[in-house]
Amino acid sequence: MPWTDTGVDLAVGDRVSVSTSGTVVLGPSTDTGPTGVAERLDLHQFNLIDGENHGVVLGRIGDGTPFPVGSDFSSAGLAPGRLQLGVNDAGLENNSGAFTATVTVRGA
Repeated sequence: MPWTDTGVDLAVGDRVSVSTSGTVVLGPSTDTGPTGVAERLDLHQFNLIDGENHGVVLGRIGDGTPFPVGSDFSSAGLAPGRLQLGVNDAGLENNSGAFTATVTVRGA
């Protein structure tokens, strides 16, 4: 799955906030915002993270384990490294649209 490099490097103890907006199409007739699609259980087979909405905005640090970001995410104590964003969908070939993200980092 392609990840988008935010250009933001996190250090130990940084507090990071991510706000996202926009709309993507996850295949035929499946528009969604940054929180993804909960009611389309048939699409969950394509999820990278089980139990999360299909198409929800995800984050990861470096090559680490993805975590849900959604439309509004805030955390402290993430691993150090480069923040990347993507969506909870292993099959991106039929997707279109875009999300916009604002990332704010405050040092420890």
